[in-house]
Amino acid sequence: MRVESIHPRYLSASDVAAWRSFLRADPELSSPYLTPDWAKLVAVHRSDVRVAVYRIEAGEPLGFLPVQRCGDFAAMPAGGPICDYQALAAKPGVTLDLAMAPKALSVGRIDLTAGLMNNAVGSRLLTSDAGHVVRFVGGYEAWCAERLAAGTKTIAKTRKKLAKMTRDLGGAVTFDAFSTDPHAFLKVRLAEAGLPHALAFMTSRDICRHHLCERRVEGVAAACLTTVGLSNGERVGSRKAYGPPHAGTINTLVHVSVPLTDGAMVEALSIVAEARTAAIVDSWRAARGTTVTGTGTDCIVVASPCRGEPLAFAGLHTAVGEAIGGAVYDATRSGAEQWDRDFPQPPPQ
Repeated sequence: MRVESIHPRYLSASDVAAWRSFLRADPELSSPYLTPDWAKLVAVHRSDVRVAVYRIEAGEPLGFLPVQRCGDFAAMPAGGPICDYQALAAKPGVTLDLAMAPKALSVGRIDLTAGLMNNAVGSRLLTSDAGHVVRFVGGYEAWCAERLAAGTKTIAKTRKKLAKMTRDLGGAVTFDAFSTDPHAFLKVRLAEAGLPHALAFMTSRDICRHHLCERRVEGVAAACLTTVGLSNGERVGSRKAYGPPHAGTINTLVHVSVPLTDGAMVEALSIVAEARTAAIVDSWRAARGTTVTGTGTDCIVVASPCRGEPLAFAGLHTAVGEAIGGAVYDATRSGAEQWDRDFPQPPPQ
């Protein structure tokens, strides 16, 4: 048996399928914190996440343990200590030795803050405590009925909050356990912020990695604020086969100092897309030797003043077009290069 250290992003489809099958086979492993999706999500925000993959010598995977570095000498489960459900996901009937993982991960120890007792990590825990896990075996409504019958006030408080949300949003609100609907998520977050009608971007990229650049040309100023994530990068005119949705997008917000007509706004959007693509092509080819033109989820917003005489044109031959193109190119190029530093390409096998 051997143990490999692999970035979650570079797990093969067969590895991910095996990991999921191990989780399905053991009810105690039914936690989102133990899934490959969680490891990939944490890896978007941290460059030090790795998965210890146990294999037989022929290559078949036997177990998975995602971790993150916490110093030069130690690691802890990915997302810890927020992740309070920690275990080694192993093939049913197989006993794995947790002590094999640190060497493969190049650390001296793995710090467990909430490991499962009936798991390979159990023998390494220094103390034990009781934990509570809610399982909606009969569905959410059945669970609510059970808790109401037991006399709890939690359900009544939850329903009161639900009624308030219904009034605030002006329509029916439903509870959807484990929903992955991005539109519903965004609607709730905007309502919580008191901005139900605001325009918003969504990204899993760490927004501390935003990039802001400005260009001034002949008295016209353009500013570009962007976050660049490239985990789902594509080349226009072709598609890659992805499994679960990848976390990665390029969000581009541009502000120009002069009013624009609708026609000029269309030209401005075109230049933003062109500059963004040029920056990605230039930086990605330089770093990885391949060409990516964007991602499957890129978004662009261009804003300009409402008052004043609007410009009728914003093409490449105009001052506003040059300012927009320069600001967007600089910000996007900087963001793409930062992405490549955060998530470097693995060495050739």
